[in-house]
Amino acid sequence: MSHFMNLDIESGVSMPLVCVPAGGFEMGSPDQEEGHEAEESPLHHVQLTKDIWMGQCPVTQRQWQAVKGRYRDQDDQEADCPAVQVSWNDAQAFAEAMNKLFPSIRFRLPTEAEWEYACRAGTTTRFAGGDTEADLAAAAWYAGNSEGRVHPVGGRRPNTWNLYDMHGNVFEWCSDWEGPYPLKTAIDPLGPDMETKRIMRGGCFKCPPPYYRSANRYSGLPDHRSTNIGFRLVGEVY
Repeated sequence: MSHFMNLDIESGVSMPLVCVPAGGFEMGSPDQEEGHEAEESPLHHVQLTKDIWMGQCPVTQRQWQAVKGRYRDQDDQEADCPAVQVSWNDAQAFAEAMNKLFPSIRFRLPTEAEWEYACRAGTTTRFAGGDTEADLAAAAWYAGNSEGRVHPVGGRRPNTWNLYDMHGNVFEWCSDWEGPYPLKTAIDPLGPDMETKRIMRGGCFKCPPPYYRSANRYSGLPDHRSTNIGFRLVGEVY
């Protein structure tokens, strides 16, 4: 089976997807990890039972316009930058529009577990590329190299599963409500049934290094928008 798919949205606009294989990993961070936060505990095993197709990069302004039309914060000079000022609710609407365009694929936001699993790509270090700030800088637009602004997607080093911008550039919405981790092995976890905030992952262009760790968790209200928040989709093929 091919591990790469490129969807043509319209002439000159496509969305590359990477196959993330089913598997298991240790989710969260150990107490001794530099930057560890209490909400990243307990470190627990997660088993994901299905292959998914994940956007190789965050959804861009160019892709947003092709699917949903022009939006309030769009800049024609930054068409290949992530679509920002996008709430969790907005991201859901984009996924629904993609489902109408590509009825053989069910698009949605990744679960928090899927996101961390894909970010780590088999690693257990602070960042997918290693433990140091130099490892982070190679893979991410972050406070140390971004000049305080968002950048076009795919401009830094991908992880070993060929996914770009999992660290830095923009925070990415996940499907889950924010809540505590389970105390034992979880199979295809979906998070709490109902809470107040939705999970975001990955850090953004203006955060300090601890925010970019593979285990770091952040959250926001579902209608919250910001210049440093975007999203990427996953798809399940029928």
